[in-house]
Amino acid sequence: MNTSNWSQVRANVPKDLATVWDELPKKMAQGNGILEERVKAALGRLLDYDMANISNDQLKVFRQTVDDTPQPTAGSQVRLAVMHHHLRSPSFRVEYKPFEGISNAEQVRSILKETNVAAVIHGHKHEHNFRYEYVETHDPDNPHRIAVVSGGTFQDGAEQDAALLLTLKGLPYTPKISVERIELPRSGLDLRVMPAESLSLANQKTVACAPVIVQGSNLDELYAIAAKKAKAHVGGTLIVHYDPADAGNGPLKLPSEYPRSNNTTEEEMQSWLDELVRWWQLERSSRDNDFPYPHGSRLRLFGGKLNQVDRIVNLLSKEPSSRALAVLVDPLRDFDRNGDGEAFPSFTSMQVRKRETTRDVYSIDVIGFYRAQEFSQWWPVNGKPTVRAVLRGRCEHRKS
Repeated sequence: MNTSNWSQVRANVPKDLATVWDELPKKMAQGNGILEERVKAALGRLLDYDMANISNDQLKVFRQTVDDTPQPTAGSQVRLAVMHHHLRSPSFRVEYKPFEGISNAEQVRSILKETNVAAVIHGHKHEHNFRYEYVETHDPDNPHRIAVVSGGTFQDGAEQDAALLLTLKGLPYTPKISVERIELPRSGLDLRVMPAESLSLANQKTVACAPVIVQGSNLDELYAIAAKKAKAHVGGTLIVHYDPADAGNGPLKLPSEYPRSNNTTEEEMQSWLDELVRWWQLERSSRDNDFPYPHGSRLRLFGGKLNQVDRIVNLLSKEPSSRALAVLVDPLRDFDRNGDGEAFPSFTSMQVRKRETTRDVYSIDVIGFYRAQEFSQWWPVNGKPTVRAVLRGRCEHRKS
C-alpha cells in the first residue's frame, strides 16, 4: 500500500497572500540576486508537504485484489500489508511536523480489519518495534488483532536494528511471524543475530455461540462482570476463572453487589452464608432422601461409601495427577430412562489440579462444571465453598 502518494506535494498559496507571494523574494532581497533565490526557495519549502495518505482508488484496488486472490488448499489466507508510514508511532519519540501520520488512518485501519489483514510491515520512523495493534469491531470484547513490524535503520547507536529477517512459520493452520534482528557488523567483529521474537497470526475471530470467558482476582469486580454476562447470554456457556488474591485464606465473603434485603446487616449476611455453606457441605443430612441437591454427601459419601475429597487429597499428596476428579451425579440413582422426574445438583463434576508454580511450591486449581445455575444467587455460594472443601480436606490430611 503506497502511503507516499502525496509526499512532496505543493500546497496552493492562500488567497490572501496569492497576490503578493511571488513578489516577496524580490522585495525582501532588495536587489540581492543570491538572497532573492534563497528567499524564494525558503518560501517554496513552506508550501511543500510530506503528506501520508492512501487514496480511495488505491484502497478499492487493494480490496478487489484481496477478494480476487484464490483461497489456499489448506488453512486460511495469511494477509500481510506493507507500507512506508506507520499505523501508530512505534516509540515515545515526539516530532513536531505537519501530516506526521496517515491522514486517513482510520479508514485504512478499517480496511485492514475488514480484509482480515494479519500483519503490517512499515518503516518511516527508523524505530524498531514488534507488537500487536488492535482495531475495534462491533464487538468491543473482540477487536481485530494485527501484528505490526516497524523497521529500524542503518545509523550509529542503533547497530542492532540494521536489518530484520522475517519468517512465516506454522503454515497453514498455526501461522506466526518470526522476527530476527541482524546487527550491522563492525570490522573484525562477528555478525550477531538477536534471538527471534514471534507473534501469532492465527485467526482470533469469535464464532457464534462460543463460550464467554470472564477472569480476574478481585471477587467484587469479577462477580459484577460475570453476572451481567450470565444475564446477557442465557442458555450459552460461561467460563468464570477466579484466581483469588488471598489464595483462599480468610473468611468466606459475599461480593459487595450480591443481592441483600434492605434491613439485613453485614453480620447477618455473613452468618447466613457460613451456615448455608456448612449445611450444603454436610456429609449426611436428614433431607438426603427427599432433597437430593446438597453437595456434601455426594462429595464425601458418594454411593454411600466413597469419600471423593479424601481420594483427591491422597492422589495429589503424592504427585500431580489428571485423575483427581469427583462426580456429583450418579446415573443409577439420578437418571430416568426417559428423563422424567429427575432431580440432581446443578454442580455435576469437578477436577482438581496441582501444579508447581515455583520450585517446591504448588498451586491448587479447582475446575467445577455446572449444567445450569442462577448465577447471581448461587455462584458465590457454590464456587468458593467447593474450593474450601478441597483445601479443608488437604489440611486434615496433613494433620493426620
